[in-house]
Amino acid sequence: MNPYPLMALLALAVAAPVTVAADEPAGSRIYRTVDDQGRVRFSDQAPAGGNAVDVTPRNLNVMPSSSAVEQWQARQDAAEAVVEAAAAPALRIVSPADQATFRNPDQPVPIRVAWQGEGLRSEVSVNGTVVTKLELPMERGSYLIEARLVDADGRVQLSADPVTVYVHRTTVHQRPVAPAPPKPKPTPTPAPKPGA
Repeated sequence: MNPYPLMALLALAVAAPVTVAADEPAGSRIYRTVDDQGRVRFSDQAPAGGNAVDVTPRNLNVMPSSSAVEQWQARQDAAEAVVEAAAAPALRIVSPADQATFRNPDQPVPIRVAWQGEGLRSEVSVNGTVVTKLELPMERGSYLIEARLVDADGRVQLSADPVTVYVHRTTVHQRPVAPAPPKPKPTPTPAPKPGA
């Protein structure tokens, strides 16, 4: 281990002591120190080594705070609003996205609906027909997906924004034509034998 950096640090600490004025109250100064790894630290306590820089704080812009009671009331109001929002019926079609296009789907496209509402049930229709299996038909065409929340009497309580999606299928005329199988190579006929 090389003792020179340690001795230089010790000499610097002895040569530059930090003094606190006797008429200043304790904690009214801020000190900046840098340790051996280069980390900067701030403290209101003068370091024992004395190798610190006195930092003068600048003027701070401080917003006046409201009283603790007002802060508590604001938190209560916000919590009540969250509870009320959670209890309110909500409904939206999660997927597929509006105006989405599915080209040659190899499996049915699922319909996902997110909803909440006590005492209500969801009802999904595709092109005006209520469906129980939440997936799009695989036939080509455009599909209008609608979702509703209905009560026990079948009255609509809430409707989601409708979603229109498209299923494209390659037609027979558009399908790539498979190349014709190669023609068999003619087998050479043997030359007639002389004298035969």
